[in-house]
Amino acid sequence: MPPITIPYQALRALWLLEKNNFPAYIVGGSLRDALLGIPPHDWDVTTPARPEQMMDIFTAAGYPTIPTGMAHGTVTVLIDHTPIECTTYRLDGDYTDARHPDSVRFTDRIADDLARRDFTVNAMACRLPHIAKLDFDDPVFSHGATLATEDLELIDLYGGRDDLQGGVIRCVGDPTTRLTEDALRILRGVRFCVQLGFSPDPATEEALFDCRAGLSRISAERIATELVATLSCGRPVAKGLSLMSRASLWEYVLPEVENSNITTYYDSKKSLFSALDCLPNDASLRLSLLLCGAGEAGARAACRRLKLSNKMTEAVATYVAALALDCPATEADVRRYLAALGEYAEGALMLSRVCYADQKADFDKALTLAEQIRARGDCLGISGLKLDGKVLIDQIGLRGREVGEVLSRLLEAVLEDPSVNERQRLLEIAKSWK
Repeated sequence: MPPITIPYQALRALWLLEKNNFPAYIVGGSLRDALLGIPPHDWDVTTPARPEQMMDIFTAAGYPTIPTGMAHGTVTVLIDHTPIECTTYRLDGDYTDARHPDSVRFTDRIADDLARRDFTVNAMACRLPHIAKLDFDDPVFSHGATLATEDLELIDLYGGRDDLQGGVIRCVGDPTTRLTEDALRILRGVRFCVQLGFSPDPATEEALFDCRAGLSRISAERIATELVATLSCGRPVAKGLSLMSRASLWEYVLPEVENSNITTYYDSKKSLFSALDCLPNDASLRLSLLLCGAGEAGARAACRRLKLSNKMTEAVATYVAALALDCPATEADVRRYLAALGEYAEGALMLSRVCYADQKADFDKALTLAEQIRARGDCLGISGLKLDGKVLIDQIGLRGREVGEVLSRLLEAVLEDPSVNERQRLLEIAKSWK
C-alpha cells in the first residue's frame, strides 16, 4: 500500500477519538482517493463511539461540533474550519423505498459497517494504530503527515485494493441486492466509472441493467445531482455514458438522449458521446450537447423536469437555441453575437464548433475574435455607450419609447464600428436621425 498523506485536521479527529479509547478509521471515498494519490475533497471517519460520545469528545477539545445526523450516527467536527464527518459503525435495516434504510442500528464491529457499503473501492478502512502516542504539540504535524505502510492498518474485506489496482467497480456482496437497496447506487456506479476511469465488473454491469427500474423511485433532484457530477468530473465521459446506454438507463435519466432526433448533428449516440470530450469540463455545456436534438423548448423542459437551477436551465436553453445561429464571420458579427448572448456567447460558439464539425475552423476563428474583443473591452451593450438616455432627452428632446429606440440604434452602430463610441459623435449621429 502506498504512503497516505493525511491533513492535520483529519489526524486531529482520529487522535482525539483514539485518545479516548475509541478506534478510529479513515473510510469510504476519502480513503479510496488517498490510495489512488488523489487529494480527497473531504475526510470521513468511522468509529464505534456513539454520536453523543463524539459530541462530548470534540466539544471538550474546544472544537465546534454539528449534530449532522445523530439518528444515523453522524457528527461533523470543525477543526480549523475544516469539516470532518465522523460516523458510528452501523448496520442498515431494509430499504423499502429503494433509497434509504428504514432503520439504522449501531454496532461495535467495523466489519458490519463495511458490509453495508456500495462498492468494494469504497468499503475499505484504514487505522493509524499508534496515533494516540503522537505528540500533536510537535510542529511536524501542523501540516499533516505522510504515513508509510508499516504505520497503517488497512481493513479490506472485499478486495477493494485489488479493484483499485485493476480499475474495476464492483458491488459489495450480491450486486442485485446492493443496487436494489438503493437505486441511486446505479448512477453512483456510473459516476465512479467516469470519475476514476474504471469499468464495472460483468456482474455489476448486468445488475445495472436488471435493477434500472428502481431509478423511477429516485427523486429528480438526486438524479440531476449524479448526472451533473458525472458530466463535470474532469475526466473523459464518453465511455461512462456508453455504459448508461448499454444498461438502458437514459429513459430514467434523460430520455431525450433516446427519443430526440440526434441525426441533425450526429449519426449515433457513440459519436455524440465522443463529442462531449471535445467540450470544456462544464456540466451546462455538456448537458446542452446531450440535448442538442431536443431544441430550445425541449432542452428547457428537460432541465425543469430535473429541477435544475434557473441559471443552469437558462444556460442550457441558450446554448441549444444558439445552434440555430450562423457562425459570425467578421469582427462586427462577433460583437453582435457577444451582445446577443452575453455570458453564454463563448460557450455557444464551443457547442456549435463540435456540432458543426465541417465549420470547426470558422468557429475557431470566431472564438479567437471573441477573446480579442473581450480583451479590448469593446462596447457590447447599451450600458457601455458613452452617451445615455438623459443626454438624448436634454439635448435632442427625445421622449418615451424614442429614447430606447435611439439607444438601440446607437449600439448597433457601435457594434459595427467601435470607434464611433464617443459622446459627441454619438450625439451627432442621434441628431441626424431626429
